[in-house]
Amino acid sequence: MAQDMHQRPLQLIPKAIFNTVQMFFPIVHFVWRAPVYQVPTPVSLRVLYDGFITLCNLVLWIGAAWGWGGLTSPAQRHGYLLLLGGIAAYVMVYMPLSSASIHAGYAFPAYVLLTPLTALGVERVIARMRESRTRSEAVAQGNAGG
Repeated sequence: MAQDMHQRPLQLIPKAIFNTVQMFFPIVHFVWRAPVYQVPTPVSLRVLYDGFITLCNLVLWIGAAWGWGGLTSPAQRHGYLLLLGGIAAYVMVYMPLSSASIHAGYAFPAYVLLTPLTALGVERVIARMRESRTRSEAVAQGNAGG
């Protein structure tokens, strides 16, 4: 296997993409009718479970992208990467505890790193909402006074 990886390293990319979709967006597999779970479950329960996981992860990834986009200067991004690196180093100690669950082994490190970025994205959305509300109030007061 190691020789195969050295000879064809790009074959890992499709597998990584497949695993990412499988772990974070499992409803995609249900739509494609791919077997995700070995344990037979009622279809409706599986759809609800997969849909909930997919929705939560979609919100988390979109929020993280929005938060990362809010970091405008390279210094901010370097500082935030340093913070995420510190969080990752702290979490590495607890990774053996999550090895009982395959999903936790793949997703737990990503969740720990995505959550601060998502919080930054939520903060950015709230600031933008406050800014637009303040602008609309100022326009309303300007129209009332003029």
